[in-house]
Amino acid sequence: NRVDGIYAEFGCHEVNTFRMALRTLGLPGRPNKISKFYAFDSFEGMPEPEGIDRQKIWRKSMNATSEEAFLRTVKKDQHRVRTVKGFYENTLPNFSFEEHEKIALAYLDCDYHSSTKACLDFLNGKFQHGCLLAFDDWDCYYSDPKRGQKLAFSEFKDSTKSQYYFEELCNIASGGKCFVVLEIDKLGVEIL
Repeated sequence: NRVDGIYAEFGCHEVNTFRMALRTLGLPGRPNKISKFYAFDSFEGMPEPEGIDRQKIWRKSMNATSEEAFLRTVKKDQHRVRTVKGFYENTLPNFSFEEHEKIALAYLDCDYHSSTKACLDFLNGKFQHGCLLAFDDWDCYYSDPKRGQKLAFSEFKDSTKSQYYFEELCNIASGGKCFVVLEIDKLGVEIL
């Protein structure tokens, strides 16, 4: 959609998706400008799953990539990267992007309902018309719409229906789903 802005990834274990974003977004000759790449992660693995987040595959400290290993992996691009270390409930309430920064692509690889909810609540107001919102773990929890990312997104859509319309864009091979975020007041309006 040629949307300029920032890339924000929530859950960066093994740095695979983040490296793909660095290699493909905002490079010279590309039609959009991605000014900064944000990596939000505890860098010590997943928190203890509780309530509806519990499932036999998840356990505390699983999927840990240290901040040092992450930064070594993105070494040549560190000038474009900012890490935000800590669990979402502790870091997101105290973090803000620069005033001019808006989301071009937000990638949520945070598995749990509680983590996804915290990320979506944080992103509210930071989306721009035509940006992308991708969920890596859409089909976790047996694709149960009352758990995981599906439930968090359903709740978020309900609470923001006067602000945003979400157009389904595509499935992601890992079992994820991607949406285009459209601002309600810009639907049907030519934007230059």
